[in-house]
Amino acid sequence: SPAWLVERPQIERLRELSVGSQIADWVRSLMRVRDSAGRITLGVRFDGEGHPEFTVAQYTLPTLDAVRSKLAQFPRGTAFRWRSCPLPTQEQEQEAMVKELTGFVQSRGMALVR
Repeated sequence: SPAWLVERPQIERLRELSVGSQIADWVRSLMRVRDSAGRITLGVRFDGEGHPEFTVAQYTLPTLDAVRSKLAQFPRGTAFRWRSCPLPTQEQEQEAMVKELTGFVQSRGMALVR
């Protein structure tokens, strides 16, 4: 795993050292970066105005270009797990994003599962 991506033991240690409920909550949110199979979270959610906000691991990104740049930093063999909270009006847009990102990661020897 790249050095800039925290691993579960590092997060556990950070949680042990955290002081205050806000910090503890933030550290717990980092634990959702990977699922039980070790896949890294990749997702999108839409605000009330229909603007997307993307997540890759612990990073929040504003555009598909930014997502592609972040994904390009991961090594071949990395597996991502898709998570999203689409608005009903954004389902087609989300499907187009999933298709594009799936092609992008596959072209770099990585995988995206839903």
